[in-house]
This record gives sequence, C-alpha cells and structure tokens, in this order.
Amino acid sequence: MPNARLAGRYAKSLLDLATEQGQLEAVYADMKYLHAVCQASSELVNVLRSPIIKADQKNSILTEVFKSKVGMLSNSFMI
Repeated sequence: MPNARLAGRYAKSLLDLATEQGQLEAVYADMKYLHAVCQASSELVNVLRSPIIKADQKNSILTEVFKSKVGMLSNSFMI
C-alpha cells in the first residue's frame, strides 16, 4: 500500500479485531503466509497493483488463491 498512514490504520484495525476475537496468532500466521506468497510471486503482486484489472477480478483472484489457506477473519479483511 503506497500510503503508509492508511496501511497502519488497516493493520491496527485487523490487530484489534483479531485480539478481540482471540485469533491473534492465527491472523499473524496468515499474514506471514500472505507475505511469503507475495515474495514468491511477483506476478500476483503485479496483478494486485495493476490499475487495469478491476477490483472484483482482484477479489476473485485473492479468493481462489487464499480461500483454503487463511482463516475467515484474514480472508474477510483481504477481500
């Protein structure tokens, strides 16, 4: 996310929600997995950054890539 301030707000919201729901460790593991996937796949990162690809298409891609790999809270937050 190019705006660090906005990214910080999203991260804080996710952490607060994960703590409230007792899923902090699971969300942390999900974010580590997401980071690893993005590090390994520059194609995925390019798709997500592309202004040509519509948001609903990006959501579909994220759903297919991560639906069975991350928890419901992390999945809901990404999409």
